[in-house]
Amino acid sequence: MSDPHALLDQLKVAYNNHDHEAMAGLYSDSAILVEPGREVIQSRAAIGAHWADMFGAFPDIRMTYTELRTSETAGMAEGTIEGTQTGVYPTPSGSLLPGTGRTVPFHS
Repeated sequence: MSDPHALLDQLKVAYNNHDHEAMAGLYSDSAILVEPGREVIQSRAAIGAHWADMFGAFPDIRMTYTELRTSETAGMAEGTIEGTQTGVYPTPSGSLLPGTGRTVPFHS
């Protein structure tokens, strides 16, 4: 079994390096990703493509943890993700939002 703390650390490093392939590699082949306001993303390949879209739209995006809690079998991270949208971003409705030049903070 993987160490949840180590997995969360790997997630943050891959995210901040904008490495969608490393991000996808942290998910199982049958994983699902659920984000508010979006359709469920199913499969490692689809999740990797999602992160590639995110990193393309927000080329300076960074993740920081404000709280990290783990046990032997589970982990949770709370933090902030912030980036400037200079690239095209696919919206939940399927339309493409051109770069706005605005910095957008996400809290999770």
